[in-house]
Amino acid sequence: MYAFIFLTVLLYIRCQIALHSLIRRGPREKLATYFYLVYFRGFVSLLVIANQVFFQLLPTLIWKPFFYSLDSMGARIHFMVSFGTEMFIILCEAFIAISRYLTFTSKDVANNYWNIPRVRVWLFGILGISIAYVSIYFFCNFTSTWDPDHDSVRFTFAVDTLNWVGVSMFVPFTVATASFLSCVYCYWKVATIIRSSQTGLTRATVMRMCLSSTIISFGAFLSLFVRIVNHISFLTIDEDIIPVTAYLYLIRIGAIIATCGNPWILIALFPTVREQVFPCLKKKNKVSISAFTTPISHLH
Repeated sequence: MYAFIFLTVLLYIRCQIALHSLIRRGPREKLATYFYLVYFRGFVSLLVIANQVFFQLLPTLIWKPFFYSLDSMGARIHFMVSFGTEMFIILCEAFIAISRYLTFTSKDVANNYWNIPRVRVWLFGILGISIAYVSIYFFCNFTSTWDPDHDSVRFTFAVDTLNWVGVSMFVPFTVATASFLSCVYCYWKVATIIRSSQTGLTRATVMRMCLSSTIISFGAFLSLFVRIVNHISFLTIDEDIIPVTAYLYLIRIGAIIATCGNPWILIALFPTVREQVFPCLKKKNKVSISAFTTPISHLH
């Protein structure tokens, strides 16, 4: 598990460098605006991984006495970063799918939903919504203590703060559901209607972008769905309907897809990124292309 995350982080860093290079090409790179969104979403995903490592792995290994001497502050910061980044990724994927669909179906070039200045404004808006959402944890009354007998953390919530716990799951679950459904809808519309776009992108390229957003949104949706089901069952029948082993497994699968899936998806679906990350592949492609174009040149 940790070996895969470490490999993903290395791949993330390499992809971020490649995306930055592609963005700098500007109009020469037709996918520059899409890569711009994915580039900043990649930094948020790296923050998610850093949050998990810092607040879960490191305290277990070396900083346990110091970390839990902070009382609820450590857990509060962990929750704020975790839920805030989760909300940002969900909203970002929904924006990518919807804005992409509106741009590629609109015939009005002046009303373009797919340009970097407008995307930058929406990114600031998504960031503001995410920060406003996690601010509820400033008002959530709970304490966290270390349980040495079970080698785990025990969270104690006041009676009136269970509502905050529910909000912390119901709000992102609702947003994740809407995001996932919008990604599926846009993918279906692109596959059945759109043949080409005013930006010069083919339908296959647009479908790959929609597919990447759908996969990431599904990971966030799966993780939140499992959490919300167990939360409702705990409130209604006072027990978890999903066994702990299956619960943790599904949570990790969803988190891996939503957080670690981005670089693997980029490399698998977009040859431009793949060639930028692995230059050796680009050289091979050039050789094969030149071999096929040699006979054609004689026709001219």
